[in-house]
Amino acid sequence: MFQIPSRRAITKVALLVLVTLGVGSCNDRDCDCARILNLHPNVKSLQTTKNKNLVPCDTVIKVKPDTGGVDLDAAYLCENDTVTWQPPTNETPPVKHIFRVKFANGSPFVGGKSDFTEGDASGTVKGNYQKLEVYKYSITVDNKPTVDPQVIGGGNP
Repeated sequence: MFQIPSRRAITKVALLVLVTLGVGSCNDRDCDCARILNLHPNVKSLQTTKNKNLVPCDTVIKVKPDTGGVDLDAAYLCENDTVTWQPPTNETPPVKHIFRVKFANGSPFVGGKSDFTEGDASGTVKGNYQKLEVYKYSITVDNKPTVDPQVIGGGNP
């Protein structure tokens, strides 16, 4: 009776053939993966370096007096950026909103800055993250109930 070889054996043989053909066609020791596997001459490997932002960074977090919170439940911070909590500026008549931001368990900002108000609404994000870090904070706007959003920093090794 005729038997079909197992998938695992076929996979191993196919991988061995690809690697053998790919390595044999590349004489340069510093070849990238695409050339080693001889996939396509125009294929280039994706190379990332530290501080290359793969996600958009949030630098302005809008304070929302109507909800007592902010426009972003999770803001993504990038190393060395300046982040500002900004109340609305287009109200007629102009209204001065009072808010307080408090990071209770650690801070993503230079010098461990953890308190922000309408008079001191900006901070510089620290420049050295070894891993992705999440910081919860609380914000109170115009004496409304406190809201607890978060900021996320790092994750760009």
